[in-house]
Formats: sequence, structure tokens, C-alpha cells
Amino acid sequence: MFTMRFSSFVRETRYAAVQQGKELDISLDLDENEISRPAPSPTSAKEGASPARQVFSLPAGFRLLDVWTGDTGRSLNSGNVLLPFSPKGYAERAILHFEDQQGKRFSIEIAKFSGDISLSEGYLSPPGS
Repeated sequence: MFTMRFSSFVRETRYAAVQQGKELDISLDLDENEISRPAPSPTSAKEGASPARQVFSLPAGFRLLDVWTGDTGRSLNSGNVLLPFSPKGYAERAILHFEDQQGKRFSIEIAKFSGDISLSEGYLSPPGS
């Protein structure tokens, strides 16, 4: 269920980037265990104000452990990581590592260019590690 919801979240972000003709990102806040993206429709925010964000809620007990991106070529386990989607719908390759409340780990990979999602049980090692 979680992976289907997350896949939809990624696909919707990619399609919105194409429709709006501008780069959109998914923000992964590793310190706060929060995933978000720009809200689908602009709110009446004042000029210069931060745009509204739509938060993707992780299931209770789930943690985002770290994120490897093709952009940096390394895994990050703190701070904020942005996963950009271009106006043409292209994505940067990324591997997100999660852990549930029982300690079971799994990985979600976002494919370069297509943004397709694949799920792997366990901790999928990033390329070159």
C-alpha cells in the first residue's frame, strides 16, 4: 500500500512538472522524516512567501534512513535532499532506504529519465559501493 501511494506521489509530481512546464521537486527532509512537494494548485500566497507544500505521510513507525542520488553519487542521511523533475518529465536516479517498526528494511529506486519506481526488499546498495 505504501509503495503504491508513494509511486503515485512521484508520478503526479513528474506529470505536474510537464504540465506546468517547470522543474518541480520532491523534498526529502531526513531530519524530520518528511516528504513533500509543491502543492498542486497555487494558493493565494503573498509575493516572496514560500509556496505551499503537499506532505506525503509515512506510515506510523516508518523511517526514511538515507537517500542516494545520482546527482551527488553518495548517500545522505541528514538534511534536505531534493529530487528534481524537469519540464520534460526527466528524473535524476535516486535510491531511498526505509525501515519499518519491526526493523525490516526496503529500498525504492527512482529510475533516471523515466522516473519509474521499483521496490527491493532489504537495503539496495548504491552503484559503486
